[in-house]
Amino acid sequence: MIDQRSSGPTEVLIVGMAHLSADVPDAAIAGGRDRLLAWRPDLIAIENLPGHLVVEYEERGGAFTDFPVGGAAVARQAAATVAGLRPWSVWQARRVAVDAEAELTERVIGWLLAREPENALLLPWREAELPDAAVDALTDLEQSPSEGIRVGAAIARELGHPYLVHFDDHAGLELLEHCPSDWGEAEEAYFRTAHDQLRHPGWDGTDHDHWRKWVQAATALYADFWEQLESGGRVDYPDPSGVIRVRLAQWRTRNLAMAARLREATGLVPGGRVLAIVGWSHARPLRAALATDQHDLKLLVPGDLEIPEPAR
Repeated sequence: MIDQRSSGPTEVLIVGMAHLSADVPDAAIAGGRDRLLAWRPDLIAIENLPGHLVVEYEERGGAFTDFPVGGAAVARQAAATVAGLRPWSVWQARRVAVDAEAELTERVIGWLLAREPENALLLPWREAELPDAAVDALTDLEQSPSEGIRVGAAIARELGHPYLVHFDDHAGLELLEHCPSDWGEAEEAYFRTAHDQLRHPGWDGTDHDHWRKWVQAATALYADFWEQLESGGRVDYPDPSGVIRVRLAQWRTRNLAMAARLREATGLVPGGRVLAIVGWSHARPLRAALATDQHDLKLLVPGDLEIPEPAR
């Protein structure tokens, strides 16, 4: 349902961050998470595949066979724990999942069959009647160290959001089917060369406080580094196979598709606030795609949420 928040612009805060692992203690992200919570977004988008794409990728095979990223593997495994319990397609399952009038158990099973188990975590899923395997899958997911869970889902739960928007998209991946079988070697060679030629700006003592890292990552110095590494450096790289240019096309296609999904999500909360959590290499391409002729968007970076130093 559309939630008109105000007549003003829709604020979109894109936060680029490292994909979190168990090596990052919760204390290092707690301050940043609290700042984002205090901003009170009306909708949160995470770098996970929408459930219907998980199903589509399963069916397409080829470059998409056993697709491991974007949360696809976890989504497939979670869906398998309730397979056969309901005769729902991924779209039918989603309709049940978002129906606030449906029974709790139906909604939780709906999110699992919709291949978006992260959204099941926003419900009181422990009260649902689920197979033990499903309970185990959700328990494991709840303990995931990922930013989608520790930041996105944590804030969404606190604010009572009905779901997280999944806006990852690997459009363009089928281009790899036109590449030689050893395309990965060319890609590795490119990154070795690029890392030798480009100098990472380095982090300013941010390991204990990832909020400072998220703020730094959005500055021109850092954004330029990732832009050159992921895109610009590929243009003149000597590669007669064409693989590096194919990967450039794939990367930009993916980000344009993600930007389209994020733009669509802003229509759910006109005049509200949308928080998008992504790997930091995506942040600049997304901002670039959403910065022109959108008319009702106001793009923000984490530094815009900084509390100014008191006057002296």
